[in-house]
Formats: sequence, structure tokens, C-alpha cells
Amino acid sequence: MKRILFFLSILILSAYTIYAETWTTLKERTIKLQTISISQSDTELVTLAAATTYQDGVIIFYCHAGLREKEILMSVYNFVEEELINHYIDVFKTTSNIINDFKNEEIVYPINFETDPLDKSGILPCSRVHLYLGSYVDKVAGDILKKKGIKPTEVPEKPIPYNRMNQIMNKYKIKVYEEQPKTQQQEPTLTIETEPENISPNTKIEAENKSTKTEPVITQEKESVATTEENKPEHDITSLSLMGGISLQLKPIIDLKLRIFLSKYTFVVLQVGGTPVNTEGEKFISFPLIPQGTIGFGGCFTPIEAYKMNIFGYASAGIAYSKLKGGYIKDGIYTDSSLYFMLRACAGIDFPITEYFSISIQDCFDYLINLGFTDSISAGITLKF
Repeated sequence: MKRILFFLSILILSAYTIYAETWTTLKERTIKLQTISISQSDTELVTLAAATTYQDGVIIFYCHAGLREKEILMSVYNFVEEELINHYIDVFKTTSNIINDFKNEEIVYPINFETDPLDKSGILPCSRVHLYLGSYVDKVAGDILKKKGIKPTEVPEKPIPYNRMNQIMNKYKIKVYEEQPKTQQQEPTLTIETEPENISPNTKIEAENKSTKTEPVITQEKESVATTEENKPEHDITSLSLMGGISLQLKPIIDLKLRIFLSKYTFVVLQVGGTPVNTEGEKFISFPLIPQGTIGFGGCFTPIEAYKMNIFGYASAGIAYSKLKGGYIKDGIYTDSSLYFMLRACAGIDFPITEYFSISIQDCFDYLINLGFTDSISAGITLKF
């Protein structure tokens, strides 16, 4: 029965606002692939939205309420926005977890939860979930009673428990620990991060009195360490690639390279393998694959962040060892091998399969001093560790 009344209220509200309702964005913050926003309509409704784009799609959490719970949602927005700016947290998980904790503590009173059908019309599939709080139907319920000539009973405003709300939100705050001098002992204190300006003096005094009776919040160190590791920069990665292919002269090529990332976009590359012999070198080189080793510097970028496809390029220099068909005398000593200085320029793409494994394709241009150049295409696997 309660669910039927809810949907009836939604239907009436939709019919009432279909022509007149307009929405105003109160606050909004977008960083990279995440957005947090809070909006208000002229029909006294408020919506808090948190959207995160993952590798396999977009998920959006909507929390719908009336003006009675606007300050609560505004406090959640302020907290999540600050953490997003400072630590780039997952706004979908953090926002939905905080609202769920508020529900368990009876700070808010949900009346319905629903999920929209998966939307596949965009570049990535989009999933939308909606949580409706009790104040969402205050307006429409009051209008129905007024039309029937019944004066709505005014519900006394319940003081907003800012102190308890901040205790809950602080569980999701990423702590930055700094070493304090041993002689300095600091008492743990509880601070209110987001206190609305329009709170009445009586409510402030009540909140302060409650804070003196409340135990300080202790954030588990394990949770903080885990969160820090989740936000570990992607450039703290070394990759090892094993690749094989063929040159334009239809000669084989093999390549083993180690990339050590200096930042998210730059790396040092170390290579060993075999570079193919061109038609010029075939006249006096005894095998088609010349062993070589190079060291170089390169860069990479990810044009579509959601798919993690990595485009890279680098230049390197080194030495190639060749076995000759015929020997020669150098400094009075007969030898049948020689060293050649070589330059290499490569470009390629890594296609991720998992977080630590990808398929790679690259095109390389090799120039051996006095022997000319070869161009080769190779493919293989890349492991990240």
C-alpha cells in the first residue's frame, strides 16, 4: 500500500510539473571522469547526483528529496567535492555509501529505491539508480490536501544532527598523516567540515553541546592505507614486452623491451633483441637477424581514458653485433665479426586485456650506421608490474 501511494504521488507530481518545473544547478564539480552536482527545482525539489565513468560504463547515483532535507544533501555535496578535489575519490561509491549510512542512523528516511534500464545509446553503457527520501513527496502531499480543503498538519522541524553527520562522513575522508614531534602530544579533536551559514544559534549551541559528549572519531589506519593504494598514481609501473614480427624486407624481428616510467607520460626504455638485415647488409652479413641492444627515452598518452588504450613512441640508440660472411684483418688480428652503431625510432599501441596484461603492436624504424635502414612491424604481449 505504501509503495502504491508513493507511485501515485510521483504520478501527480509529474503531471503538476510537466509544464512549469524548471531546475537550477546550485553547485557542480567535474574532474576528469567524475561529476558531483546538486540542483533545485521551482517546485521545491532537490536532487544530489554523483556520476563516475569506469572502464566498462558510466554509473550515476541520484538522491531525490524536498527542501526539508536540502541542508543534509548540501553537506554531503560539500564533503564529496572537497575530497574529489584533494584526492580524486570515487564519487559514486562515496556519495551512495554516506547516504546509506545516514539511512541506517535515521538521519534520512528513504521511501523508495529503483534502477533504470541500462542505457546503451551512448558511447559507454549508462546505469542510473534513484533513491527517494521522505521529503520528496511533502510538496505534492500538501497540494493534494489543500485541493480537498484540508489544512496540512505542519510537521515540526527535526534538528539536523550535524555532529553525527560529520562523524559518518569523516569515515570516508582520506587522512594525510604527518609526523608530529615526540614532545608534542595532540588531543584528537572533532571538527565540523561543512556547517551551513543559515543554521540557527540554538541549533549551533545544541550541536556544540553534543560534540562535547561524543567520543572522537577514530579512522582505521588500514582503511586509510587501502584508500591511498587505490589512488596510487598510474605511473608507478614498469612494463616488460616480448614482441616478434617481420620487416619490409620480409626478414624476422624479435624484441624484448623494459619500460621504466618516470611519470604518467614519460619513460626510459631498455631493449635487447634482433634487428633484421636489409638488402645492403645481406652482401656480407652471415645471418638475417643482427643481435642488438639499445637504450632510449619515450612518451605515451591515453586518448580515451575509459578504455585505457595507451599510445606510445620512443627513440633509442645502441649497438648491433654482426657475424660477417668473410673476415678481415684489424690491427694485425683476423676477425669475422663487427659492431655497428644504430638508431631506432618506434611508435605503437597497447591494448589492455586486464590491469596487468595487454596486447601490443609497434612499428620500428632502425638505422645502422654504414648499413642503411629497415622498417619492421611487430606484435606481442606486455606485462605490467
